[in-house]
Amino acid sequence: MALPPTVCPRRRSLRWVVGVAAVAALILVTGPLGAAPVDHGAGAAGASPAGRTSLALSPSASSSLSGWWKLPAIGALPGNRTDAEMAFDSEDGYVLLFGGCSGYGFLGSCGRPLDDTWTYQNGTWTNVTPALSPPGAASGMMADDPADGYVVLFGGHTASGTTNATWTWSGGQWVELAPGTSPPPLSGAAMAYDNGTSDLVLFGGLLPDALSAAADTWIFRGGDWTNVTAAVHPPGWISPFLAPNPANGQLLLFGGVSAYVFPTYTAQTWAFRNDVWTNETASSGPTSPGSRAWAIGGFDPQLNETLMYGGGAGTTIYGDLWTYSASGTWSRVTSAVGPPGAFYQSVGAWDATDGYLVDFGRDALGSYYGIPTIQGVYSETWALTSLLKVAVNGTPASVVEGTNVTLRANVSGGLGPYTANWSFGDGTNTTGIAATHAFARAGSFNLTLLVTDRVGQRARFSELVNVTAKGSGAGAALLSGSTAVYLILAVAAAAVIAIAVYAGTRRRRGSPAAPPAPPMAPAVPSGPGAPPSPVGQPPADGPTPSPPG
Repeated sequence: MALPPTVCPRRRSLRWVVGVAAVAALILVTGPLGAAPVDHGAGAAGASPAGRTSLALSPSASSSLSGWWKLPAIGALPGNRTDAEMAFDSEDGYVLLFGGCSGYGFLGSCGRPLDDTWTYQNGTWTNVTPALSPPGAASGMMADDPADGYVVLFGGHTASGTTNATWTWSGGQWVELAPGTSPPPLSGAAMAYDNGTSDLVLFGGLLPDALSAAADTWIFRGGDWTNVTAAVHPPGWISPFLAPNPANGQLLLFGGVSAYVFPTYTAQTWAFRNDVWTNETASSGPTSPGSRAWAIGGFDPQLNETLMYGGGAGTTIYGDLWTYSASGTWSRVTSAVGPPGAFYQSVGAWDATDGYLVDFGRDALGSYYGIPTIQGVYSETWALTSLLKVAVNGTPASVVEGTNVTLRANVSGGLGPYTANWSFGDGTNTTGIAATHAFARAGSFNLTLLVTDRVGQRARFSELVNVTAKGSGAGAALLSGSTAVYLILAVAAAAVIAIAVYAGTRRRRGSPAAPPAPPMAPAVPSGPGAPPSPVGQPPADGPTPSPPG
């Protein structure tokens, strides 16, 4: 009976070594080479030299704000005006505009102030003037009062003189209130909502026929006014900048002019918190805005800072942008684009629905014997927007020719809607936020994406895409350049590890023992009565039988 073939122990060990080496090489190679592909992107700003997007740890105004951009006119616009009143209506979700002087009025004084009411939302102005409206007024004060649920309009120059009337706007209707106590008739004061106390705060302004500004502080709560003027307070100012600063729970007051006759402009910074004024001028940083009145601004929740822009002081008309941080420091944004001309006695408000600071009205500047003058007023809408940035999701390091690749533009900042134009570097182009493309041949192609927002701001993305030929695909990519070097080193390292393990196993086992001898056959009884011998085998004892004859 034939024995089964024996496997050479040396061959079996060799197979084991090869298997271990293959598994180790696979593990080493699939670590860095078998990982999922990473999307690469490059923005219009902040991109590294390699073309990948570099992310800032925290936003700043200098890196996030692009500047002022003129919005395209959609439908009818409010007429040319200065010294109007504007505020964001948080209850109804739009910016509200009322009154002002037609064209250019001298510090709010004009023969017949305007009495129309407009809303601004999603880039569109709408005339919503109701039958019952306040008398036309300019240089009044208007601010949102979310605690009481309406917008409040107070004072201003009217055709019959300065008023101290209090009106509210809610649900498309004006309502005149009759508070038990009111501030005196004022124009050119400042009013803003205090998030800390849930009150409206009014400061300063000009009394009728007065030669200098008032210095009283009033709060409005539940339909009534209260005088909270304390011993320590800012000097009397006309048209100062006043805005909420929720980042540190206070109101920020800056600048203003002391009087219209023999005016003095100031650059003082004050904070109002818990009905107490504090002079912050000395601690507001090494640099601060110049003396001015009629600046516009508001609190930007994305930057967590208060923005202030423009205004003027005598013969100086400003076009600079400043931010006031939660720590109480002024910083100038030198990279922001400004409008041609100026925002001087124009109106602005933070548009919480659209997410930007909006201004209505622009002044054309001229010169009269070297002194800046206002030569024209234009009914234009401007937005202070964030920087437009773009990256691309879905760009692999390499693709195989004829294989569809789906790409999508990742756009932030600017003002939508956006227009996206793709160029694949192989002579083909397409449009749209998403694009699917197959490269018809192998090679290196420069993928380019150009995104334009609603106001003409542009951002560009560019990246080199390597396309491999069919049949070379993964194998050619795997064995090219540094990848091939890594693969060779990985296999060699795995082989060395396997041989070392095999050698250690041989030392532990020692030399292989000789195979055991086969067992002896059992004795077979002979003689009379013994069983016959197996066919073909001689009996165990006795003579060997002769063949038959």
